[in-house]
Amino acid sequence: PRPRKTKVHPLEEPAAPSFVREAERNARWQSSGMRALLAVIALLLCLMLAGQAAYHYRDWLAVHHPETRPWLAQMCTLAQCRISPLKRIDDVVVDSSSLSRGAAPDGYRLTVLLRNRSGVALALPSIDLSLTDADGSLVARRALSPSDFRVGEVIASRSEVTLNLDLSTPGRRVTGYTVEAFYP
Repeated sequence: PRPRKTKVHPLEEPAAPSFVREAERNARWQSSGMRALLAVIALLLCLMLAGQAAYHYRDWLAVHHPETRPWLAQMCTLAQCRISPLKRIDDVVVDSSSLSRGAAPDGYRLTVLLRNRSGVALALPSIDLSLTDADGSLVARRALSPSDFRVGEVIASRSEVTLNLDLSTPGRRVTGYTVEAFYP
């Protein structure tokens, strides 16, 4: 068999050698226009990263840098978010709690004293209440939100709040309980 001859169109240039193509590609990346474009892209990516960080840490920024609050509020109108009180469960302590008999035969009154040890106002946590009987068996367990206690959503800095709730356990005798604070 005879080797085929490659036909080259008279207007086409033959392919450049690989080392020439590689040199042209490197020269394109080194040009001032390409470097300016890459600098603009890098700047835009940095701005996007700063925006994501501001979105994620918006509550912390609003508390520790109040001058950013108007800008964060504008960002939240666009992102459909809200600026909330800080949530730091390590700074919220259940100082005391009690479960006493209520006025109704199956009624009880839960009282929980929460203390904020932080220097800033914090969001009021939810309360996980577990009720047990004389055998130690679980009678009921419920997560109670601040709205269940009919109190505000914030604990002022270095202060305490007392939560009171009347509840009933029809037909079940409660002898023990546990209370834990948490953020949902």
